[in-house]
Amino acid sequence: MFKKLLHWLGIKNSNNESILELIEERLHYGAIEHGEEVPLDGTRDHLQDAIEEALDMIVYLAAMLIELQNKTKRRK
Repeated sequence: MFKKLLHWLGIKNSNNESILELIEERLHYGAIEHGEEVPLDGTRDHLQDAIEEALDMIVYLAAMLIELQNKTKRRK
């Protein structure tokens, strides 16, 4: 619906539309990888999955920040 509204308003390639495309791509990848869409029937512990994914993201972001910091130090 949001894409239709953006299109109706004549807004193309907006930041929000780019974000939505990334989310759609990730959902598609997950459906292929796991053989199904995100289940909403209580068979998965979404809270635990979210905690684990958030912790993974924190680790990756921290590693990236350290790499950037090290590159900045080398330039000085």
